[in-house]
This record gives sequence, structure tokens and C-alpha cells, in this order.
Amino acid sequence: MAITVGLDFGTHQTKICYETSEAGTLFYDVFKFKDPSGEEKLTLPSFIRRCADGTLRYGHEAAQKETGSPAVTYFKQIMFSWTATQSARNEAELWAVLYLAYVVFHLDVGLHDGYSVHMGMPTDADPEHYGFCKWQAVKVLAAAMLMVRQAFKRNLSKFLATQEHELKKLASECLGVIPSDINAVRRRLPILV
Repeated sequence: MAITVGLDFGTHQTKICYETSEAGTLFYDVFKFKDPSGEEKLTLPSFIRRCADGTLRYGHEAAQKETGSPAVTYFKQIMFSWTATQSARNEAELWAVLYLAYVVFHLDVGLHDGYSVHMGMPTDADPEHYGFCKWQAVKVLAAAMLMVRQAFKRNLSKFLATQEHELKKLASECLGVIPSDINAVRRRLPILV
């Protein structure tokens, strides 16, 4: 069964729809995330929370306020900004890789192998910056997939127990091995562009 995932990585929340095909018939569904109380939600907050022990929390768990635990938000918006400084964009890319790795962990569990992902990008990009935005989307998603499947061997518990500084180092390493050619990335990973 072929599965195509539509990943809407938003500034405030992420939504995922997917299409399956069986015997020539297409079926559509929405991927559901569980919040800390176990309730299924159709969106995942685009939040990362720094915890006192040096680890990070993502999505619904991160959206819960904890005293003294700063949240990281708006990384998606900065990552796609061609007016942001390179330093700010690099930092935002690391946060985006970590957040998307959390999403990929859930996709791998919920949909198993055999799915391809099409991740959107800002629709307000002018034609001059379309290629930049497309590349940013492919690059961070590819790095997140490498992080989940190679660096963490699909072990979400290990990912959640890893310190922020180590996660950022791994995210940077994963970004560093992504080929600069979109087609080369597509041959290596299940990303549709």
C-alpha cells in the first residue's frame, strides 16, 4: 500500500493528512497526535520546551507551561526568512530539524515504512525566493529523517532523554550531510518536491 503524507509544518501548529491507495482507490485521513492526557488531536503545536534537566519536550507536552522552562517558538518562520541573518536562520534550522524529528518518529510508528512526505513551504514566497524556500523545506525534513533513522535508530525514548547540546550537535551533523541537490535528496529519502 502506497502512502503519501502531506505535512503542513506551521508557525504555530503542524497538521498532517495522508493518502493511501489500494487497488486503484484513494483514501484520505488525518494523522492524529496524542496530548499528555491521551486525547487525540488533529494538530501538534510547533513548540519546543527546554526542561530544567537539559532535555527538550515537543508539541502538546511543550505547550504546557512549566515554571522556569522557556519555550522555543517561531523557528519555522525564521528558517524560511530570506531577510534573517545567517546565524538566526542556522539556529532556526536546528530547532526545525529537532521538531520535525519528533514528527517523523510519530509518522514512523503510526504509518511504518513505505510512506513519502510532501512538506509545504510558505505560500507567500515571491517567485524570486521560491527556490530558497523549497530547499529549506527539503533540507530540514531530510535532516530530521536522518536523525530519526540513523542517529537514533527510531528510538524515541533515547531522543527524548538526550541533552539539548547533543541534539543540536547531531542536528547540525545531519544537516551537514544533506546533498545540495534536491534530486539527490529525493533519491536517498522519501521526500516529494
